[in-house]
Order: sequence, then C-alpha cells, then structure tokens
Amino acid sequence: MTNGLLKKLPRHERPHRLDFAGAAIMTLATVTLMLALNWGGIQYPWSSHQIIGLLGSSLLLWTLFILRLASAPAPLIPTEVLADPVVALGILTACLGMGVFIGLTAYLPIYFELVYHLTASLSGLALIPYMVGTVTGATIASRLMGTTSHYKRMPLIGLAVAVSGLASLAIAPHGVNLVAIEFILPAISIGLGSILPVTTVAIQNAVMPHQMGTATGAMNFFRSLGGALIVAGFGAVVFSQVPQLAANAIGAEKLATSTSQEGIDVVAAFRLVFALAAIMLCLALGFFARMPEKPLRTKIPTGSAVAA
Repeated sequence: MTNGLLKKLPRHERPHRLDFAGAAIMTLATVTLMLALNWGGIQYPWSSHQIIGLLGSSLLLWTLFILRLASAPAPLIPTEVLADPVVALGILTACLGMGVFIGLTAYLPIYFELVYHLTASLSGLALIPYMVGTVTGATIASRLMGTTSHYKRMPLIGLAVAVSGLASLAIAPHGVNLVAIEFILPAISIGLGSILPVTTVAIQNAVMPHQMGTATGAMNFFRSLGGALIVAGFGAVVFSQVPQLAANAIGAEKLATSTSQEGIDVVAAFRLVFALAAIMLCLALGFFARMPEKPLRTKIPTGSAVAA
C-alpha cells in the first residue's frame, strides 16, 4: 500500500555524481573519533599519544571534509542545504536530543542496578516508562504539527521539562526514590521524543523537493553520530568513576552488592552523567529556539516554482 502511494509522488531527478572522496574522508574522520572516545581512559590514558593522535587525525580529517564540501563540484552534502538555518539548527537539535536519548537508554539499566540494587530483569522493566514516553512525545508532537502553525511550542516546553528532570536527578540521584524516578523519566523522554518528528518535518519542509533526500540523510547521519559520541562520552564518565565495569572484572549486578565494601562512588558517576545530559539538552533547547518556524507546505511545488 505504501509503495503504491509513493509511486504517485512527482519525481525530481537531476544528473549528479557520487562524491566517493568526501564519503571516504567523512567515514575515516568518524571512525578515528569513535576509536579515541571508546579507548580513552579504558585501554589508553587520555593523555597518551595514541588517543591524542586519534583525536588530532579526526580533527584533520573533519577539516579536510569541510574543505571538500566547499570545493567539490558535487559534494556529498551540498553547502546550500547546510547553509539553511532550519537545516543547520534542526540537525544540531536532533543530534543532541537523539544522543541524550540513546545515551540514557544505554546507561539507565546500570544506574538502576548499581544505585537501586535492582536485578537485570527488573532494571529492564523500570526502563519501560522511559521508552513509552518517547513514543508518546513523538506521536503527540507529530499530530499537533499538522493542526497548528506554531509547531515548535510543544518541543520547546518538552525540552525545558526534560532539562528540569535531568537537573533534579543530577542534584540528588540517590535521594529520589524509585517511584519518583518512574515519573521523572517519562517526563524527560516525552520532551526528547517531541523534537524528533518536528525537526525531521521542518528540515524536509525547508529544502526543495529534490534536496529532501540529501537533507534527511544528513540529519539521520549526524543524529546517529551524536548518539554514538554521547554514548561514548557517558561511558567515559561512568567507567572513569567505576573502573571495575570498564575492565569487566565484575558485573553490574554483583557490583551493586559490593559498592560499600569497595568504596565506589556510583552516585557521583551518574550525577555527572545526568548533569552532562542536562547541559546537552540546554544546548539543544537553544538551537531549537533559534530555528525558524517556517509555515508547512501544503502541496509539492510545481516545476516552474522549483526552477524559480
């Protein structure tokens, strides 16, 4: 059914060449950065020449990628797409929002096991409200987007609530009981979920029809990259405070029963994680507030309109 409807959409094909050099440079830049973030503080010290070399190589490769975008006749990501304020600010917002969502999804089960001494199965169950909140926020925001011209209002409010929830966890993560956590986490995830459909549709609405695929692909790439980088950042914080997890010397469930004997400050580790997540969402809130709220298109532009 979906395939039949998609075939009715107008096609906007244009001759182009694939930028294999730009894709290769971007891939190498991403891989070196990920290796540095995953190895730093675990396999090698952050000040080691291996980590410094990887970070320097990634910075050099990202610089070459930017130069490639500016000089290539058919760059991997056209500069006019990235120059659009809706696209640029929407990508930054989605990158940070998705990164925080994935990062918290990865480390909240460990948080439940170490701080609240839940078993692995119970920590998975405790994560359900957080996941349900994301779907709920995305569904409500997408529905409202089609019925109101001020479609940024709900995500702005949702992000502000998410920042407040993370700040409360950062101040006293062990002082909040488990029941309260199960109400705070959905409030956070509703705000995170609300920005995902809004940024996607806003970016697609801001570019010309033949650029929709490029803009959407760029947003998905940087959103995934943000998730990988923030997960690695959260991991660096947790593993630096709880090195037993990094070394796989003891499981999280067993570690939860021995924190007092070994003097491991698990609460401080996750306080830093929640504070870092709150800061990132503050940045996302600022980027999203600055993103222009263009009226949504009600029809596909005709050939003459696209040419104009």
